Amino acid sequence: MTSYGFLLFDDVEELDVVGPWEVITASAMLRASEGANPDTTVMIAERDQPVRCAKGMVVVPHHTFADHPPLDVIVVPGGQGTRTQIDNATLLDWLASVGQTASWVTSVCTGSLLLVGSGL
Repeated sequence: MTSYGFLLFDDVEELDVVGPWEVITASAMLRASEGANPDTTVMIAERDQPVRCAKGMVVVPHHTFADHPPLDVIVVPGGQGTRTQIDNATLLDWLASVGQTASWVTSVCTGSLLLVGSGL
């Protein structure tokens, strides 16, 4: 079983979240149908409030930085929100911390700015 965590923040690009989510969860469904232990995929945000995406979609996170399960894979999406989140010490500290224990940390587009900002 692999646990995937998707970072959410205001003005995140919808496609950068939903596209990888679809691929990962579809793969998990196929693996589970073949008898593999089910993967876990969750959305994580700083607070337990709905997150407004770049084009107006609203997403409710499953967990916060403080209460998420252990993560094997972290997906950091991009979008206009990365420009403001690059100054969010709480987000960057969380990312640096969980990135140290994850097997894999990846980003989509300008999510890479947050990886660099966190020191990863």
